[in-house]
Amino acid sequence: MKKKIVIVTGLSGSGKTTALNVLEDLGYYTVDNLPCEIGVPFVDSSIEKIALGMDIRSFKKIEEFTEFLKRLRANSEIACSIIFLQASKEVILNRYNLTRRKHPVEEKTLLQSIRKEREIMSGVKELSTGIIDTSYDKPKELVEKLKI
Repeated sequence: MKKKIVIVTGLSGSGKTTALNVLEDLGYYTVDNLPCEIGVPFVDSSIEKIALGMDIRSFKKIEEFTEFLKRLRANSEIACSIIFLQASKEVILNRYNLTRRKHPVEEKTLLQSIRKEREIMSGVKELSTGIIDTSYDKPKELVEKLKI
């Protein structure tokens, strides 16, 4: 039986933490904000079902993420999928205004931070096996979309 690895990635404020909680409830061992540089040793553990929260904080350059992914996909003992979560800029702005959390991309304004992150993460989005737009989803609806 192959080891299952699910990488939950996407835009900040799009619901990655909620998605990881759902996967944990489905029996996955979850780790959020895992840096790419320690991803391979972690994945090589004996844990059979792993969900990794990886976003713009997980790498300094996108090449780190693509190299990590290449190593996972080269391993025939691993079934790897990447779920990319996104939402409209208006929804993300609203979510950040509600939580008052700091955006991981530091630009002059929150809107500029969101735009910059979207630009940087476009390469990760292209590598994804599934894309979920959470703009109009309630957490319960995300649960249904993630039952894999």
